[in-house]
Amino acid sequence: MGVSLMIPLLPFFTKLGSPLSRRKVVDCLPWRAAHHVSRVVDDMNHATFQIYQHKKNLLEGPGEVEDTSRSVGDGLDLITQLCKPSFHTDDIITHLATQ
Repeated sequence: MGVSLMIPLLPFFTKLGSPLSRRKVVDCLPWRAAHHVSRVVDDMNHATFQIYQHKKNLLEGPGEVEDTSRSVGDGLDLITQLCKPSFHTDDIITHLATQ
């Protein structure tokens, strides 16, 4: 069974239990495609968090103002806009991971 069989079922499964309990069920399933999707989601989440942390460090850290503005796209990129105080870190990571 491939990943394509999982897609129609996802809306149903996202309503069952907590994310932790769903993760435990997926880990127990002998379904290679489910494990692959789980690893891909973990990798995307990890990469998104690293990008966010790097951008946040550039915006908050000491350094040349012109170097920071060049490296963060003159403040016009999506991550810089999301780093404004009105957003929480979890909301930013979720938003970036789903784009």
